[in-house]
Amino acid sequence: MQHRTKKIYKKESFFYGVLLLWLTVNIVQAAVTGLLNDEAYYWFYGQNLDWGYYDHPPLIAFVIKIGEILFPGYLGVRIVVVFLSAGIILLLKVLTRPNDYLLFAVFFFSVFIFQSVGFIAVPDTVFIFFVILFLYAYKHYLKNESAGNILLLLLAVTGMFYSKYFAFPVVMFTVLSNISLIKKRSFWIILFGVTVLLIPHLLWQIKHDFVTIYFHLKERNVNADFALSNIFGFIGGQLLLLNPLTVYFIVKYFFKGEVRDKFDRAMVFNVVGFFTLAFFLSFFKRIEANWTVAAMAPLLIFSYKSLQKSNFNRKVFYFLAATGMLLILLVRINIAFNLSATKGPKILRQFLGWQTAAKDIAETAQGRPVVFSCSYQNASQYIFHTGRQAFTFNNLFYRKNQFDLAGIEPRLQGKEVIFIKDTKYLDDHYKKPFEMPEPDSILLFGKWWYYKNIERYYSYNFLNVKLGLEKHKFKAGSTITVPVDLINPLDSVINISPGVDSYLTVCFAVKNRPYQYTEVEKITGLRLKKSYHTQLTVKVPEKSGKYFLWVSVQTGWLSPAINHRVFKVKVVE
Repeated sequence: MQHRTKKIYKKESFFYGVLLLWLTVNIVQAAVTGLLNDEAYYWFYGQNLDWGYYDHPPLIAFVIKIGEILFPGYLGVRIVVVFLSAGIILLLKVLTRPNDYLLFAVFFFSVFIFQSVGFIAVPDTVFIFFVILFLYAYKHYLKNESAGNILLLLLAVTGMFYSKYFAFPVVMFTVLSNISLIKKRSFWIILFGVTVLLIPHLLWQIKHDFVTIYFHLKERNVNADFALSNIFGFIGGQLLLLNPLTVYFIVKYFFKGEVRDKFDRAMVFNVVGFFTLAFFLSFFKRIEANWTVAAMAPLLIFSYKSLQKSNFNRKVFYFLAATGMLLILLVRINIAFNLSATKGPKILRQFLGWQTAAKDIAETAQGRPVVFSCSYQNASQYIFHTGRQAFTFNNLFYRKNQFDLAGIEPRLQGKEVIFIKDTKYLDDHYKKPFEMPEPDSILLFGKWWYYKNIERYYSYNFLNVKLGLEKHKFKAGSTITVPVDLINPLDSVINISPGVDSYLTVCFAVKNRPYQYTEVEKITGLRLKKSYHTQLTVKVPEKSGKYFLWVSVQTGWLSPAINHRVFKVKVVE
């Protein structure tokens, strides 16, 4: 009987049965589980298809849009991703050639990252699929540089780049593992083909002043600094992405694995390269756990191939893996059936409660547009669940996002809106905090949120400020003049906030906190055609050090807007 059971695990029919069960569970989960905040944001991408977006390349938007055409609701957002996850498992089977499908299933399905990409519509899912497709194509390309293999590799690389920019280090580490590639004619054919296919995205970046590159390299690094919490956070994040209970086996058998050919060498280079680079960067900034997903596939493939050929304690491994799978199952049941909408980790609560919350906000708004404070995710969730207009006002110490490129803010000027936030303070880091005057409140997600009806709404994140400073170093306590051009990107004349006080302000900030803030010039009622030139006189902080200098438009009781890119200055004695 035991021998017969072992033989079942070696049959492909067992594998395809498990794959069918995986696909079925993910379809059900995708249909009944509320959207992760980022999923709602990427759905917002898909409402206006383009060759690029503020934060990411465009492929996730197209993936979601295709699904939305096929099915309504949550399932439409995720259905393509669900089938891509099945494709991931099929490719893993081909690349690992398992001799025991039970071990294969337990090994991979106990890994958290594969559980999450099974049904969540985020760029990482699409990216992992193309990374594994790239590995598959590269393995065959090394054996035979046929036209078919070259084309498949070209498409896989293009898919990676259109999914996430982490495609670049994947290609870089692969080439470093086999430098002789650059001598091959086919390598340059692939490079040329990928470049041609990326031209629409490159043209979009040029049109938008390389906004995505700026965001990743500059804007999100404003707070970059050494902190032990970043290092330990990176390590902890990687353990959670894998499975803390089985990570010992994964790491041990990765290092025990034998590099037999150029394909194995490419996998090892990608794993070691990615994790070394991410660990190094963690000394300077916070590393998102998912930034290493490209290394997870080669890590697990190489580790599994080593594991299945080794003698190890299977009972212990199965017990630990099964325990991890049970914990994952409990989490998935929790978010599917809305068991803890107001409790538990914040990331899990994102899935829960938005159907009710969006309905309650819509009833309060009574058809008026809703402006969320510093939350593109909340605005996206509200639009998805109600189909009504929403926007996110981004203050100086938040960040810009796709809502700023969507052209929504100019259309809201002078209209009646509901402004809402989970606290009454818009920004309490200033000496005089910016807060809603006499707000009303509404109970959402088990806590009170605050909102204010604004009869005539004005905000000016869409205006651009050009600084005319020629130097970045100033004497402490000195008085300087900052040449400023306030630029109107619209074709029509703008009357700045008639009846509502607006100012050009100057802020010296340390990281994302204001150190010295001054309202310098009142611009209420200014008729702004194409641009307005002025000189702002301001005192430099008495304390020497490095600062960010921000010139912003501040309107009414709203906190200052983001009107230009990062500008660093140094104050010296």
